Amino acid sequence: MSGNAMSRGMIVPLCTPLIDRYAISEKLFDDDSLLGVNYEGTLIYSDEWGRGNDAYGLFFDRSNPSGAMMNELRTRGLSVVSAQARSYGCFWYTGADNPLNEMTKQKFLERTGQLNA
Repeated sequence: MSGNAMSRGMIVPLCTPLIDRYAISEKLFDDDSLLGVNYEGTLIYSDEWGRGNDAYGLFFDRSNPSGAMMNELRTRGLSVVSAQARSYGCFWYTGADNPLNEMTKQKFLERTGQLNA
């Protein structure tokens, strides 16, 4: 059954886009990983801080990647541009695509003021 969900964690660009994003995404899901990958395979995000009820939308901050996320990235051999990491909060409807999956690297960099930085 669909409903509202609050996702919170970190989002960061990958150094190299994933070639087989779908297979990697499925593996992360099957492993009950805290990581997820956007549809274009250029961003990776964590969902570490549970669910709750705040406000709809996607919001960014300037925090560093969390230890749990960075440990899992290292374990899986994924390298990221950690200087561009941002924490996020996203309240979304589970009957539609997660806004994190739909976010492109270009849009992420624009929305976080990093496009021409």
